[in-house]
Amino acid sequence: MRLAVDGGYDGIVIAGAGAGHVSAIAAEVVGEAVPRVPVVMATRTGAGRTATRKYGYPGAEIDLLRRGVIMAGALSARKARLLLWALLGAGAGRERIAREFALRGRSAG
Repeated sequence: MRLAVDGGYDGIVIAGAGAGHVSAIAAEVVGEAVPRVPVVMATRTGAGRTATRKYGYPGAEIDLLRRGVIMAGALSARKARLLLWALLGAGAGRERIAREFALRGRSAG
């Protein structure tokens, strides 16, 4: 993730474990990336959605939300990447990106 941010990437999508979790060590790196680029968390389970209020341990969704991560909801990592790409291409800022993910992540449609 550091290489992506330092390499000039405009945003990052993570395919997290379970309902959108990473290790405590990865959470620290995510926290470093968030002030520089939008970071979106999707689940890699193949179905389901990212959580928002169940677990708070380092790297779980409550911790990641506090760090400024945007949850993809029901969007797969692939769909989240495409949405982030389109929003960044349209010049969307972090607030609009968060709003769009909140809206479009409600259902996997």
